[in-house]
Amino acid sequence: MTVISENLNLGCGDRLFESTEAVAWVNLDKFDRKGVHIVSDIEDPLPFTDNSFHLVMASHIIEHVANYDQLIQEIHRVLKPGGVFVVRVPEFPCHASVADPDHKRCFVPESFFHLTPHNIGPASKPHLKGLFDIVYINVLKHNKPELDDGQLGRYFTEIHCELVCLKEE
Repeated sequence: MTVISENLNLGCGDRLFESTEAVAWVNLDKFDRKGVHIVSDIEDPLPFTDNSFHLVMASHIIEHVANYDQLIQEIHRVLKPGGVFVVRVPEFPCHASVADPDHKRCFVPESFFHLTPHNIGPASKPHLKGLFDIVYINVLKHNKPELDDGQLGRYFTEIHCELVCLKEE
């Protein structure tokens, strides 16, 4: 069997993905640790050629980035046309979105609208408009009984968004 999907696990931390015969994963993180294939800071340009990946996974990492615009453009650059960008971030105003002092920004589901070709989102970011289109977005409520005071999702709700890369082949 040949590899049919080459994927990037961006800012993987300890959430490592293993490759199979059909799916190749590259685990990238700022810190050198077991299971990390590429050590690189996502605040810098990504160390890959254009159109390298079918999928980029960014789970609980983009809220930590100071230069959001550059990272989004880099993800777009390394994705193949029609590739998928899967992003997971804490949803504001859940406590988890603001509890971590390393978070640089907060997100609501509409935070991803400015990446689409539609006339929505901030006019101040025309360089990001049309890079992606949203194919799926949902808010997941997590049960953290020790933190939620009995209210499902009070401490932690998560946005799961899947975007397709829009660019010419």
